[in-house]
Formats: sequence, C-alpha cells, structure tokens
Amino acid sequence: MAQPKITPSSVVGILCNPHSRKGKAWLAKQLKTCTEGTYLLEVTPNIAAIPQALALFAEKGIHHLAIIGGDGTLDAVITALKIHQPFKEMPVLAAFAAGTTNMSHKDIGFKPKKNALNTFIKACLTSSVKTRQKHPLKIETTFNPPLYGFFIGTSAIPRVIHKTRAQLHTKGLTSTLSEALSLIATL
Repeated sequence: MAQPKITPSSVVGILCNPHSRKGKAWLAKQLKTCTEGTYLLEVTPNIAAIPQALALFAEKGIHHLAIIGGDGTLDAVITALKIHQPFKEMPVLAAFAAGTTNMSHKDIGFKPKKNALNTFIKACLTSSVKTRQKHPLKIETTFNPPLYGFFIGTSAIPRVIHKTRAQLHTKGLTSTLSEALSLIATL
C-alpha cells in the first residue's frame, strides 16, 4: 500500500487493524480508488499500538479518522480516545466495517457502498462530511481500564472479543466460530 506524503492540507488519519477479517484487503482495494493524497495511514500491528497511532494523528493536526476493522477495533479506538485523550477535542470518526463482527458499524458506520474511503476523504477535504453525534457507553468490567463502545456492542461484544483474543486466538482459532464459542460462553 503506497503511503502518501503527509502535507499541511492532510485531513484524514486512517487506522487499519490488519488482523480484522477483511481489513487489509478492503483497505488495499479502497486505496486504489483514492484520488486525493490527503491522508496518513497507520496499520497497527496490535491493539496496544492504537494509542500511539492516535497520538500521531493528534500531533499532525488530523481531526478526521477512518477506522478500518470490526467492533473490537472500533471499541479499542474509542477506549483509547477516552482514556488517553490525545486530541483536545474528540475527532470525527468514520467506521468502515472490515472485521469479523461489525454490529456497531450498522448503527454508526460510514455507509457509501462504492469508493467509501475516497468519498469520506473528499467530504473531509470540502468540509461537507455529515456527522451525527453519538456518545459511547462506558462499561466497567473485570478488564482494566473500562471499555467504551456503542449500544449492544458495548454490553456483550467487547467481552466476547477480549475472551476470544485471550483464550482462542492464542490457540490459532481465529475464525467466526471462535467468536460464536466465546459468545455462547459469555451468555
């Protein structure tokens, strides 16, 4: 994936979880349609790298973020934004469904079907991006720190994702079946 040179007019930070089901492939296809070189791409190697990527976006003055991944990636980004607060003001988030579970994306995700990433970047460039303000829910669990997310994704999905990563992904079970097994165990 070609990385454009960051310029003072850059307006979009793209954060991609390469471990999400469709993340890297979806992003590579979308970047081929991007006609604007006005983004900074960060492909995070793991969840722990998300706060550093967000801090870089904040340092570069980027206030529009495209999140490429599933519910786990989105929850991790929102949690990092709330806990680490790298931005003075909350950035505009566009969630692109590219994960194993994408429940939150159905509610808050960026919807264009064709050239979705390019559509978002152009809207940011022209200040015509339409936003809806959604406030994430905070949940306290046995996980430290607290988790943040949206609606049903906040109550069950983060627990399932954490359990899946810790207990099944480490054993090589990375398919949709691993999430189903974790969800059944969680319920």
